[in-house]
Amino acid sequence: MKDLIFHILFPISIYFVILCSEITADRPCAARHIPNRSLVCVCNETYCDELTRVIPGKGQYITYTSSAAGLRFQKGKGYFKTCSSNNNGDYLINVNADKKYQKVKGFGGAVTDSAAYLWKSLPKGMQQDLVNSYYGETGLEYNFVRTPIGCSDFSLRHYTYHDEPPKCKGMDSFSLQDEDIKFKIPLIKKIKETSKVEVQVVAATWTPPKWMKYFPETNPGCGFLKPNHYQTFADYLLKFVDSYTKMGVPIWGISTGNEPSLATFPDSPISCMGWATKDQGDWIVNNLGPTIRNSKYKDLQLLALDDQRFTISTVYDMMLKNNSKVAEYINGLAVHYYFDCFVSPDVVTDFTKKNPNAYVISTEASTSSKGVDLGSWAHAKKYIKDMIQDFTHDVVGWMDWNLCLDPNGGPTVDKNFIDSPIIVDSKKKEFLKQPMYYILGHVSKFVPRGSYRIDSSSPPCRCTVSNVAFLTPSNTIVVVIHNPDDARSVTIRQGNREAEIALKPDSVTTVEFSKCW
Repeated sequence: MKDLIFHILFPISIYFVILCSEITADRPCAARHIPNRSLVCVCNETYCDELTRVIPGKGQYITYTSSAAGLRFQKGKGYFKTCSSNNNGDYLINVNADKKYQKVKGFGGAVTDSAAYLWKSLPKGMQQDLVNSYYGETGLEYNFVRTPIGCSDFSLRHYTYHDEPPKCKGMDSFSLQDEDIKFKIPLIKKIKETSKVEVQVVAATWTPPKWMKYFPETNPGCGFLKPNHYQTFADYLLKFVDSYTKMGVPIWGISTGNEPSLATFPDSPISCMGWATKDQGDWIVNNLGPTIRNSKYKDLQLLALDDQRFTISTVYDMMLKNNSKVAEYINGLAVHYYFDCFVSPDVVTDFTKKNPNAYVISTEASTSSKGVDLGSWAHAKKYIKDMIQDFTHDVVGWMDWNLCLDPNGGPTVDKNFIDSPIIVDSKKKEFLKQPMYYILGHVSKFVPRGSYRIDSSSPPCRCTVSNVAFLTPSNTIVVVIHNPDDARSVTIRQGNREAEIALKPDSVTTVEFSKCW
């Protein structure tokens, strides 16, 4: 009966909210309150919330707020005024659009086997709603996809594209699998059809075929690449790029392999392959680099590491010391979110200062090792803290892990259950947008590819408010503010104008305004 009342009354209440909306006709959150947590927003066969970005008028600012108490992209507006001699806010942000830092490449999530399988399990209309939620103009406007080359821990089985050794030389038995043909490729194609901008695809290998590896007693799990298969593995990666391109999914970049540091954990349950630092550098210089650069995919972006932040100094720097030619083939470094709280972000800025022609991009993030914590605002806070820290330390893009998972945090062949911004319940024919989803959108939706991070300095403050600011290609300024404390006000100052913004308790607020008066 409760469900029946909800389906009858909720669309009526939505109609009146839209009718009375002062700024724009968004489709608001269909809230489901979770005990002792924040709320989630429900999408089903008849309804899914949407968000439109409003272009601020002259002298105007638009705010979007999400909070632990349950706000989701709540819009507000106001006007700048000439600066006063006093700062009435609790926190001051001085924005200088003339002081630019790194150029933003974008945001995205991962099309894993698990995510694509769950997407395909939904009714057709909901499949489109899920894609719209991430890549549509009324969604988060992602512009990146990351996808595994073969299986990952978020697959339904272990497999590669060449499980048996070749009968002759070369990739004679290389073959894409049902996971690609029926699930991942159709989802990526739907994403590319939906997005109004180019969606760039980054791919990574968790493990090559077992026959390419040896397994020392000290690490019987991941294994290491046999030297006589260095070129074989490079050919394997090129074959993947060619196969996906022929299927209508061109690849923008590949990494040298997902999280080789897992090889340092003998009992790691996740499919992986380790590297000795010198060996990996030699492989890049003698095999992978020349194979890609001498192919028709010579402009493919090659990303080193695809591992934790600490590997910048412990792995990549050592690789360069052993073989400086590595830098001739590598376009950038891929780093992951895990352990960031234990490693100073200064390692990123140190790298970009020493290597001005390279970039650092974050390619994976997830929370919880115990599965889904539905409605968790704590997980959302971890995301926004990391995103602000990353971008204020020269990172050019930020990608989440699985686009969606089931209510348990799977399916996962390696029993590695985690959380996700969207949870798909195929039996109930619904998906739930978690607080993490909205927090990701507070940056991704308002900071398109080609934006620049700009200076947003603040005087010392006892509060724990943090921020990051960007100049967009449309000449607007976007300031993302995280307030983990009680309600307070913040003054944003640019040149001789300022605006005082009220921040809700435990909230994230995105403020957008024109650079010019």
